[in-house]
Amino acid sequence: MDKKEFDVFVIGSGVAGRLVAEKCAKQQLKVAIADNRAFGGTCANRGCDPKKVILGPTEVLELSKNLKGKGIVSLPTLNWKALQKFKRTFTEFIPKAVEDNLEELGIELYHQSPKFIDETTLTVEGKTVSAKKIVIATGNIPRKLDFKGNSLLKTSDDFLNLKKLPKHIIFIGTGYIAMEFAHMAARCGSKVTMLDHNATVLNQFDDDLVSELIDISKQLGIKFVFNAEVVKVKKLKKNFKVQYIKADKEIAIKTQMVVNTSGRVPAIATLNLEKGNVAYTNAGISYNHFMQNPLNKNVYSCGDVSAIVNP
Repeated sequence: MDKKEFDVFVIGSGVAGRLVAEKCAKQQLKVAIADNRAFGGTCANRGCDPKKVILGPTEVLELSKNLKGKGIVSLPTLNWKALQKFKRTFTEFIPKAVEDNLEELGIELYHQSPKFIDETTLTVEGKTVSAKKIVIATGNIPRKLDFKGNSLLKTSDDFLNLKKLPKHIIFIGTGYIAMEFAHMAARCGSKVTMLDHNATVLNQFDDDLVSELIDISKQLGIKFVFNAEVVKVKKLKKNFKVQYIKADKEIAIKTQMVVNTSGRVPAIATLNLEKGNVAYTNAGISYNHFMQNPLNKNVYSCGDVSAIVNP
């Protein structure tokens, strides 16, 4: 089998990976980049950017409610369908624009997740490629939860693409992504319940800030159930039933949508890192001060997949 050779092979086309590929290509290096999802990465396609577009009008809605009678006479109404259409004007063009830009720089594109064969060799799209330097920039993906019915859970991707907001939503997990989504939904009129096995939200943040956030959330009608372990999700005719254990007692509640916001993990499971002699932990790809892997000096990492700990 013929083997293509590159100076640099980048895995992941988000902000970090794309920057590496572009910089290297401009230095006349032979570069390839691979992504098994839409080119452009999480932030531009299904994360930060579309979230901000949706978040803005919901904040305006809440501010208007707070100022009613203080200069605001009539409250605005939010058209979710129109908001989603507006959001797509920021996202639909991204993948093609990114691909066109990369190809203009002479970068070869692959639309599949590569797998390591050895320290410098990968297989991708049924082809074998080698590179002097391999850069892992695959980012993070939603953490999988292990209980019966976990396939019924929705993710942040699903929430940001909802055609219609459900009347009631359960979020499993209370990290910052969960809190943002919960506030957006509650401001738009959805009833929100948040389940978490911890005793509070955002346990890496200052207690006084967390306490204030919980108070504001409750004012929006958000309900919290802490020290709760979800054990099962069941599909009903029109709704879902979520069963959880709290204080040794099993409790069930019905909802129209269940969203997994339990956190995100490095997207590395499909890469066959062991065959590439790549050091990693549950937190991501290990690296030294040069963002270089300590075991395989041909491999570098950048972006969210790198094993750094932030609140």
